[in-house]
Amino acid sequence: MRVKDEKLIYTTYLPQEKGIAPSGYDRALQVYEYIRVGDRRSIPEARQSFDAAVVPLSSDPLTNDKYRFVQMAALAADYAGQGGLTTEDACNLRDLYVQQLDGCASREDLMRLLQQMVTQMTDRVADVQRTGQLALIMQMAEQEAGEEELSPAAQNQAVKECMDYIYYHLYERIYLKDLAEHVRLSPGYLSKLFHRKRGMTIQNYIRHRRLEAAASMLLYSDYSVTEIAEILAFSSRSHLIRAFREEYGVTPGIYRSRKGETEAES
Repeated sequence: MRVKDEKLIYTTYLPQEKGIAPSGYDRALQVYEYIRVGDRRSIPEARQSFDAAVVPLSSDPLTNDKYRFVQMAALAADYAGQGGLTTEDACNLRDLYVQQLDGCASREDLMRLLQQMVTQMTDRVADVQRTGQLALIMQMAEQEAGEEELSPAAQNQAVKECMDYIYYHLYERIYLKDLAEHVRLSPGYLSKLFHRKRGMTIQNYIRHRRLEAAASMLLYSDYSVTEIAEILAFSSRSHLIRAFREEYGVTPGIYRSRKGETEAES
């Protein structure tokens, strides 16, 4: 099926909330998400991301590649920082590899340097996250026992980070424990906080966002209902149809056909 590797395609049709500009689907961004979570799939993905650049920065091919490397190094450092590296460590790694660009006499040299940079950043993030797991477990236990109320600003930030995480992971099953780990809160506390701030449970919010994306894709793409169900992690086509009818009062097919009727009338 044509959607097999296009896990974030729905972001083209589903903007983020709270005024955050949607980035659109960009396969090149996947490498940075892998770096952020310490996933070594970033290593083979790096070359694909590098080759995905279409805007030339220099008429000289090697110089163009070096400029592109600098861009990727900056983004990789930023995502490594999001993954737990200190700003100082992330920037030092970035600078270490950028400084080695002068020694790259060919594209092959540069690709080797790129692989080394992405590998080291990914592994450093993974190490930091493994080290933080015990502290996180202890923190969550303390929260469950007697959790202190977060400040209003911290509450809003935690909910916003949850919403961002959900936005970028609609293509897979999203579990409360993963969201709780992402924002460093206990599952119980996060559930109550999210419900209080958004007026719905986390699971209902995830369902709403998936169906919102499905509705937009029905109107503005030619993906079939089966393909949309796969992209948005519904268990089956029938699951999507049933949930869509409950949310919008009509089946996906009828919803899509109404667009054609509207266009014909205009």
